[in-house]
Amino acid sequence: MKKLLLFMSFSIVAISSANAQCVPDPAYTNVGIYPDSATGFSSGCVGVQYDQLITNVVPADTCVVVVPGFPCVTVSIDSIKIVSFTGLPAGFTYSCYDAGNSTSPPDQCTYEGGTIGCAAITGMPTAGEVGIHNLVITVDVYAGGQTSPQGTEVIDWYFIEIEDVPTISTDGYTLTSSIPNNNQWHLDGSPISGATGQDHIPLANGTYTVEGNCGMSADFILNDLGIDENLVSNFKLFPNPANEVITVRSNNDVMIDEISVRSLNGHLVHTSAPLSSVQTIDVNRLENGIYFVNVTSSKGTETIRFVKK
Repeated sequence: MKKLLLFMSFSIVAISSANAQCVPDPAYTNVGIYPDSATGFSSGCVGVQYDQLITNVVPADTCVVVVPGFPCVTVSIDSIKIVSFTGLPAGFTYSCYDAGNSTSPPDQCTYEGGTIGCAAITGMPTAGEVGIHNLVITVDVYAGGQTSPQGTEVIDWYFIEIEDVPTISTDGYTLTSSIPNNNQWHLDGSPISGATGQDHIPLANGTYTVEGNCGMSADFILNDLGIDENLVSNFKLFPNPANEVITVRSNNDVMIDEISVRSLNGHLVHTSAPLSSVQTIDVNRLENGIYFVNVTSSKGTETIRFVKK
């Protein structure tokens, strides 16, 4: 015997009526809905047909508390029926089917107790539908031969996420994927170990791509990551990228009053006052990434970017 609330939550699969007939997955025989709320519905990709099968194993009876304070009474489950369903992406359709029904139409989203039914959600996602679509289903449960529902439940913990092939943008220092999760960055066709975030700091020139659930982005060619961009009016930084040390040198014997090095997030990692025209800085212990070197002299302050790799 199961509690009435449990049965109501199973009835999400009785989505709405359509002509197509789904077939329940025979692997599921225990009472419940598959996929469950922890697994959730599959995501969709723009331009790729979406199909989600849901299998619903409906219990034959439940235990209902008729008088508060007294033990529950076992009653039969007559049927579980969807009365409203909202939140699907535009253009998506849904159907439900229960061949085991004996009195209810098998294709009108009524599931009788003790049967195994299914639902199918289908559609063609479009670019305008990218994002998360929260589903809200209102369910009525009929039990014990009553003509009115014995309970109503609003089920709002399922959603469908529509994604697209990722694109790459940049602010000049960081590459950013258009999708927030499930990224894998590639350089010259090979995956970059550990590069799975939405942002990636490039450490070398080459062709970058990012792969998401819906495929691989277009190529993003980077060819200006190096010493040329660090040739400024008064100072030069080399080597760039660097592994162990960098050298800042004046182009015209201007004295360096102060040097500070900050990470991409603004954290100060080095400061010195060399009072000379050249300064060598140990960067061996710095984490790989992009850093900004601020060089102050009588000519003012200049900022040079360098890459630690």
